Amino acid sequence: MMQLKAIDMDVIFWHYVARCVLCPVAFASCAVVWVYPLLLRLARKKNFVDIPNSRRLNRRPVPVMGGVVVFFGLMFSLALAGCLVEELSLSYYLIAAMAIVLMVGVADDAVGLTPRVRVVVEATLVAMLCYLTDAVVDNLYGVLALTHLSASWALVLTVVGGVGVINSVNLIDGVDGLCSGYVMMVALLYGVMFSVVGDVSYAVLSFAVLGALIPFWLRNVYGGRSKMYLGDGGSLLLGLIVVAIALRFYAVGAAVLGGYVVSFTFATLSLPVLDTLRVMFSRIIKHRSPFSPDCSHLHHSFIRLGLSHKLTSISLVAMQASVVGVWYLCRRMSVGYDTAMYLTAMYAMLVTWGGYAVAELFSRKAGTTELNILTKEID
Repeated sequence: MMQLKAIDMDVIFWHYVARCVLCPVAFASCAVVWVYPLLLRLARKKNFVDIPNSRRLNRRPVPVMGGVVVFFGLMFSLALAGCLVEELSLSYYLIAAMAIVLMVGVADDAVGLTPRVRVVVEATLVAMLCYLTDAVVDNLYGVLALTHLSASWALVLTVVGGVGVINSVNLIDGVDGLCSGYVMMVALLYGVMFSVVGDVSYAVLSFAVLGALIPFWLRNVYGGRSKMYLGDGGSLLLGLIVVAIALRFYAVGAAVLGGYVVSFTFATLSLPVLDTLRVMFSRIIKHRSPFSPDCSHLHHSFIRLGLSHKLTSISLVAMQASVVGVWYLCRRMSVGYDTAMYLTAMYAMLVTWGGYAVAELFSRKAGTTELNILTKEID
């Protein structure tokens, strides 16, 4: 009897893996592989490219239709997965929000939008996402001595945090493979965690995102003259997806993690958020707009240090993964919810802000300047 139960559990497990993991990944990957060359030719024909300028790291025009490629692969995968997974049920608003933020980003790539317009659109989308899916950060489980938040404060915290995360993900899209590599890691983590808590719909969504990004990442890093950038359309789309899955897990993950869901969420978002906070604070100190562009992000410091785009991206994603590793150790050691948050935050600040300081120190000793970044061949 016990042996039959073990066999049944194995069958159920592999049936779940095939339907909810392998199929979404395969569907999305195949769709991206098919549509990529078509949109690459279209972008070149319409001259929808990223033009080199004083801040760009590319020395030749590069198509910026990557967001459309990823969105197509994701939608194709979800459509087919819906035929296999009866439990799949995603909010139509979430799909619509993805399409809207993609169009806003594409418009920004094409004609340029002011930061205010982008922030207003992002805040509206996140607020509607909170209202229609009832996913808000309404309990901090004792972190900062706070527990349950009022509905108004929970909405404000969620919208401000959501807009911040969207733009943080957008701002790390500065070297080949970094933004897509980071979101691949986040999608994998949340896909596993959603599977653990039994949220099939968001597990499928997470693995579909992973599948759409794998072939894109390979072409973005190794594509040479066939590479394509995400563009603002793609990076804003990925930022919104990260916010959506993080908010969803914050709502359902407490059933398994309890108050550790706070530190887990922070751990998965820490590197882009902390780097963006440092950059904006630095600009304000220098009496500049926090939205003014420059080359002061963490990935810029690694390039100044002499690392390639690929090595920079891998290093930063590994740093982000190490923060999640510290959170896991805190969870295994059963430290308090607030202690886990503080230890995870301290380590994240150490690797992000400390990593920037160390990279800048060594690059200055080596005589590397911002000009080295701007003249570095990255083809």
